[in-house]
Amino acid sequence: MDPTELGSFYSALCCVRCSGRGGGAAAPAAPVVPADPTDPDSPWACLDCGAPYPPGREAEVLGRLEEAMAPPPAQQQQQQEEEEEVSARCERLLHTFSGLVHPNHRLMIDLQSRLAEAYGSGEEGVGPRMEEMTRPMLQRKVQVCHQVRRDRKCFTW
Repeated sequence: MDPTELGSFYSALCCVRCSGRGGGAAAPAAPVVPADPTDPDSPWACLDCGAPYPPGREAEVLGRLEEAMAPPPAQQQQQQEEEEEVSARCERLLHTFSGLVHPNHRLMIDLQSRLAEAYGSGEEGVGPRMEEMTRPMLQRKVQVCHQVRRDRKCFTW
């Protein structure tokens, strides 16, 4: 089995030891993948530097991201919507987890899809209407749409 999932890195994490080394923030993420993707107990390691990932670390990181992505309980939902729009929340989570989870990971792509939908939706608590969006917001929407389209392209036959 191919641990890179045909080069998509759909399940990969980022190596905290060597990501961005030598290229700054624009450097591609060093992927951390399982040795055997069909074995849930398989050890994980960085493809660039070979650093092993502690057992269970991937589940911990992904659990934190999934929890942060989940809709809040009903009693907290109204309060949270007043504090932070979905678009802002998606941007915050993408930024927070960008050094831990590979940019092509399924959860990061899901966040980008949510962000693309939120920008221009005009729904209260979701995102601004298209007419209210600034040039940087419009550029960000286009950027995210291109990223999602590129990442999903590897799964079409």
